[in-house]
Amino acid sequence: MMPFKGENGQVILLELVALSIFLIGVLGLAIDGANLYAQMQLAQSAADAGAQAAILSIFHGTNATGANPFATAAPVSPFQCGTTDGRTPCAYARLDGFGGTDADIVTVSFPTALSGVNDLSPAPVPAVSVTVQRTVNTFLIGLLGSTASSIKVRGTAALIQSPLADCVLALDGSAPGAISVTGNANINLTTCGIADDSASGSALALTGNINIQADAIQVVGGVSEAGNISVNPTPTAGAAAVPDPLASVPDPSFNPSASCNYSGLSYTGNVTPTLSPGTYCGGLSINGNAHVTFNPGTYIFRGGLSIGGNANVTFGAGTYILQGGGFNATGNIGLTGAGVTFFNTFDATDAYAPISITGNFTANLSAPTSGPQQGMLFFQDRNAPSGRTESFTGNSNQTLTGALYFPKSTLAYTGNSSTSPENVAIVADKISLVGNASLKADPTQAAAPHQLKVALVQ
Repeated sequence: MMPFKGENGQVILLELVALSIFLIGVLGLAIDGANLYAQMQLAQSAADAGAQAAILSIFHGTNATGANPFATAAPVSPFQCGTTDGRTPCAYARLDGFGGTDADIVTVSFPTALSGVNDLSPAPVPAVSVTVQRTVNTFLIGLLGSTASSIKVRGTAALIQSPLADCVLALDGSAPGAISVTGNANINLTTCGIADDSASGSALALTGNINIQADAIQVVGGVSEAGNISVNPTPTAGAAAVPDPLASVPDPSFNPSASCNYSGLSYTGNVTPTLSPGTYCGGLSINGNAHVTFNPGTYIFRGGLSIGGNANVTFGAGTYILQGGGFNATGNIGLTGAGVTFFNTFDATDAYAPISITGNFTANLSAPTSGPQQGMLFFQDRNAPSGRTESFTGNSNQTLTGALYFPKSTLAYTGNSSTSPENVAIVADKISLVGNASLKADPTQAAAPHQLKVALVQ
C-alpha cells in the first residue's frame, strides 16, 4: 500500500529537523572548539608569564625581598594561588586574565629535574612551573550533550647553566689596552671567545710573539698589533659590548660582624697545624717551612692572609673570605685546594687590598663543582674600590680551574708555563697577559665557570 502524501511530508520534515540539529551541533562544535582553543592559548600565555616572572625574580634574587615575595626557602612546597594572591607567579598569571575568579585554578610548583633538560642550574630553586586550569562554558555544542569543558595548560621556566661564551672579557668601556697581551703568550680558547668592551681605538693591544686561538674575538673599539702576531679568527671590531656574564652570581654568604674566634695567628718554622673554620682577626700569617691544613668550611680573615717562604698550605673545600687585607702569597710556596672560593672584600675597619700571588709557587686550586659559587675560584666584591691591580705572577707550576673574577680591578696574569695551560675564565675590568701566559677552556669540567640564563623550557 502506498504511503499517504502527509506521511511523506512528515518524514521529510523530521529529516530536515534532524539535519538542522546536526548542522547546528557541528557549527556549535566549530564555534565552541575555536573558543576552547583560544582560551587554551590565552591560558598558556598566562602560565608562561607567571613562570617566567617567577624565575626572573629568582634569577635577580628579589623573590624573597621584592613586592611579591615567594619561595623564600628551599626546598619549597607547591601552592595554589588565591583570587587576589600577590605572589609573583600568581600576580602575573592574573594580569594575563587567569586566576582572578573561582572558575580558575592556578597552581605553582618547583621541579628540581626536568625531562629533556640536561643543563638545569644546580641552584636550590632551578625551575618554576605554573599550571592554569579553567572551566569554559559551551553553548551551541551543548545540543550534543556537553555544557562545559575544562582546559588545563602548564608553563615552566628554568635557570639554565651554560658555559661562558667569552672566557676572556674586559669590562672597561673606555681604556686603551683594556686587554693587553705582551711577551710570548699562547692563548688557546677554541671552545669560547675573547671580548673587549672598551671603545678605544687600541682596546685590544697585542705586542710580542703572540699566538691566540679562540672561538670568536670581539672588540668594541679597535686592535693594535706589534711583533709576530698570529690571531685566529680575525678580531671583529665595532662589536656590541658584552654584559658581565657573572653579574648574577651571588656573593658568598657570611656574617661580616661575626665575633673573632682567633686573633693575630702566625705560623713559622717546621710546624704542621690544622685549622678550623671561624673568624681570624688581625690577619693570618704562614711562613718558613710551615705545613698548614684548613679543614673544610667557611673562613673569615680580617686583615688578610699572608703566605711566604717555603710554606705549604692545603685548603679544604669551602669559602675563604678575605675581609680586608687581601691575599699575599710569595716565595717557594705550595697551594692546594679543591672546591674552594676566595672572596676578596673589605669593611669600614679593614681596607680593601688586592690579591698578589708571586714567585716560584706551585698551585693546584679548583673552584666548587656545585652550589651558588660553582666555578668561582677568585671572586672580587663588586663594591670594591676601582683602579687596583690583582697579580698572578711568577715562574709557576700551577693548575687553576675556575673563574678569576675582578670586575673592579686590572688582572695582571704573568707566567712562564706554556706547557700547562690554565683552565680559567678571566673576567675583569682590564686584563694584562704577560710572558708565557697560557690559557685554555674546558667547559666539560664541573669546576669551570658557567653563566646562568633564564629560559622557557616547557
